[in-house]
Amino acid sequence: MNRESPTVRRRVEEPKPGAEGRGGCIAAGALLGIVVGAVFTFYGLPPILRSIFGETSVAVGAAFEGDAKVIRVEQVSTDAAAGLALVTLRITTNKTWYPRPGDFELEFSAGGGRVKANPPDPSQPAPALDFALAEERTLLLRFPVPSKPGATPKALHLAPPAVRFDLAGVVR
Repeated sequence: MNRESPTVRRRVEEPKPGAEGRGGCIAAGALLGIVVGAVFTFYGLPPILRSIFGETSVAVGAAFEGDAKVIRVEQVSTDAAAGLALVTLRITTNKTWYPRPGDFELEFSAGGGRVKANPPDPSQPAPALDFALAEERTLLLRFPVPSKPGATPKALHLAPPAVRFDLAGVVR
């Protein structure tokens, strides 16, 4: 014989008075979470990742050797009339390398921040940024100088690989 369980009826509670406006709080909290997350992603996360993975620092006059490249800062100068900072690098690669102007950033002192390199000047010899296998050559990078007074080149940043070349005392 099949015994069926008795049907149990449960009472549904009535919504409490004053609970109608809580949907707005949840939506406001979700929107605030998205805004805070976006701000953290763009402004807070990059310095944290940089501190974890870090940049290789290269002292003045030294060369970076790694990632099948040897890179040395030869000269740093400023052209006030043109509003440019010029950085000359001597680069040897043991593999093909296709950097972009945005891979090179120049950090300025006195609140100048970082600026990306201008595209290569076609009037210069070997203006392309493409490097063939086992090629050694000089690369001239041009950076706009910020309008802040006293902004002088402080460091050259390269990515990838993450390298920081110290330029203190090299500027002419």
